[in-house]
Amino acid sequence: NPSDSQFNDNWERLAQAIREIHKKNASILSFEELYRNAYNMVLHKNGDKLYNGVREVITQHLEEVAQAQIVPAFPVSGAGTSHGGAANGASGASFLKILKSVWEDHTTCMLMIRDILMYMDRVYVKTANVPLVYDLGLELFRDTIVRSPNYSIQDHLLDVLLQQIRFERENDIIDRSAVKAATEMLLQLTDSSQTGDTVYAADFEKKFLETSKEYYNLEGHTLVEKYDAAEYMKK
Repeated sequence: NPSDSQFNDNWERLAQAIREIHKKNASILSFEELYRNAYNMVLHKNGDKLYNGVREVITQHLEEVAQAQIVPAFPVSGAGTSHGGAANGASGASFLKILKSVWEDHTTCMLMIRDILMYMDRVYVKTANVPLVYDLGLELFRDTIVRSPNYSIQDHLLDVLLQQIRFERENDIIDRSAVKAATEMLLQLTDSSQTGDTVYAADFEKKFLETSKEYYNLEGHTLVEKYDAAEYMKK
């Protein structure tokens, strides 16, 4: 079928372009030509094939990133659970920095991919009632990276965030910008349920509040033992 063959040719060019964007080679691409390719695919009623193809290429890329960049950055065993001094704190912070870099790369790439697929967003996405391309990219990041079914990225992320917060409460110096970036990422990702919650609210907030409560209870007991009531109230 000639139309199938034309779709396959156009799709292969587009898929390769998305891979080049992921490799930071966007400058070699003609965005006008790629936009026209995507426009023609949607015009010839291939919006669903295009959308699902884009989903697959992005998912595959994120799976490779998880394996090649994030998993090797996991803090050493025990770094998230015990205060092992500067070394553990540093490995936790470097894990957050790598995650921040991966997240920033992904959102930058998704903006470029969105530009190519603007017509698909306007025409196909509306009628098919599926997420806009950029939002699809965020969902794939959530499901492939943050909540990866293959690697314990989420456990490490939550442990490291709680660890960094604890270190700061104990007056250690931490990389606040890395903690802030990870927290903001969790706030930008929405939960997959219908509640409209953020991933921050669904996955992290409860643990954060529990550990804060434990910390302040312990801190309160320590201060009560140390000072008389009048002095304690000044603290």
